[in-house]
Amino acid sequence: MTKESSAWVTRQVEDLVERSTKKVKTREHVDINKPIEDMEIVDPCKGASHGMTKVSYKESLLTPAGPNSPGDNPECDPINEDDPDQEKPFDPCPKIPVSQEEFEDWCKPWKTALIVKVLEKRVVLGFMEQRLRKDWAIKGKINVIDMDRDYFLVHFTDEADYSHALMEGP
Repeated sequence: MTKESSAWVTRQVEDLVERSTKKVKTREHVDINKPIEDMEIVDPCKGASHGMTKVSYKESLLTPAGPNSPGDNPECDPINEDDPDQEKPFDPCPKIPVSQEEFEDWCKPWKTALIVKVLEKRVVLGFMEQRLRKDWAIKGKINVIDMDRDYFLVHFTDEADYSHALMEGP
């Protein structure tokens, strides 16, 4: 081997070694949860007090694009309950005014009904109807409806049968 070819091979090897080794970038430790001293965090409801301010990347993703004037962010605006055009927030438990007469009419079909579940056994509808008619239907008739998870809804036509099943029955 000549001296020229060995120098060429060593340069290639050095080049390969240099490319294959991982280059580590050094910098100061950065805590992403702590804002930088010169960064000003802006509350989206209050807006910026003066010109352009630096905002963290997280805040830039969470705030809507465009100028933040008081009318731009509906979450920050106070709700005026007197204004009929303004949308009210979702209420999971709305209040529905109902008269006493309407309430009694709605409850009437359920006044003589029971929800029944047989514990520790699975019972089919036919057996349940047969057994309840034998034990509970003394004066009137009963209507048994099969519900989910082995529950049965039992409607009584006679209030005395309902009271007997509720107070004295099994």
